Amino acid sequence: MNVDGSWNAEIKVAGFGAVIRGSDMVFVTVHCGSFEDVFSPLQSEAMVVRAGLLWAVDRGFSSLLVETDSLQIVEALMDPCLNLSTIEQIVEDCKELLATVTEATISHQANATAHHLARTGLSLSHCCEWLDSLPSIIVDLLVEESHSSV
Repeated sequence: MNVDGSWNAEIKVAGFGAVIRGSDMVFVTVHCGSFEDVFSPLQSEAMVVRAGLLWAVDRGFSSLLVETDSLQIVEALMDPCLNLSTIEQIVEDCKELLATVTEATISHQANATAHHLARTGLSLSHCCEWLDSLPSIIVDLLVEESHSSV
């Protein structure tokens, strides 16, 4: 699962995007939307990881490789100590969600498709999810990514 966030400081809104692919890298599902009252890019990235994990767990995924472009979030999630930062509760929520997944790994990796979805999410008033077909807004990016990973 690739996740990314985008933050608009003027209106304190964060957009999020998540893409889940199978182990063969074939598209499975996509999710995007927005959060209000977000006060920093770090808070945005943490909320995005939590939203992606909630979404994946709700759909019954038991094995996840979670990739985010936020090294700070990856480090906070890998630290066994209680996180005492301003995003403490979000990080602890993520750790609890990761513990419910049979096999979970988190890593630092940027993803153009998740980033594009996050930018799109900034303008949405509700969440969108695609299960059986690719959303037209990311078809070209997914095709490009599949060719570059071969």
